Amino acid sequence: MAHIHLDSISVPVINIINRFIPEDGELNLEICRSYKKDDLKYIGTCAAQLYFKEDNRREENFFVEVEISGIFSSDSDNISDEYLKDYIIKTLLPHLNAVLSSAMAIAAVPPSLIPTNLLANFNANND
Repeated sequence: MAHIHLDSISVPVINIINRFIPEDGELNLEICRSYKKDDLKYIGTCAAQLYFKEDNRREENFFVEVEISGIFSSDSDNISDEYLKDYIIKTLLPHLNAVLSSAMAIAAVPPSLIPTNLLANFNANND
C-alpha cells in the first residue's frame, strides 16, 4: 500500500451562533468528508455541524459549524478512492474533534465530542 502523509492542516471555517439554547433539546451532530486529487497531492476536508434537532431556526438560535482541511501527499498515484476517503477522515477526525470542542467552549456551552466509536469503526475497517 502506498504511503500517505499529512503535510498541513488548516481551519477555514468556524461559525458559532449562540443566541438561544433550548432547555430540553437534543443535539444533532452531522459530519461530512470530501477530497480532491491534484497530481500526488490530495486535499481532504472534514466538517461538523452541531445544532438542536427540533430547532427550525437554528441559524438564528444555536448553531456550530467547523471545517478543517488537510493537504496530504503520497509516493504513489495508485490509491483507491475508498481507502483515501477513509484515511482522510481517520486522520482529520481527532483534529475536528479538538476544534469542535474548542468552539463549544467559546460558545459557553459544555463541549460536545465526536463519539469515539465513530473513529474506532474507521480504525477497525482500515487497519
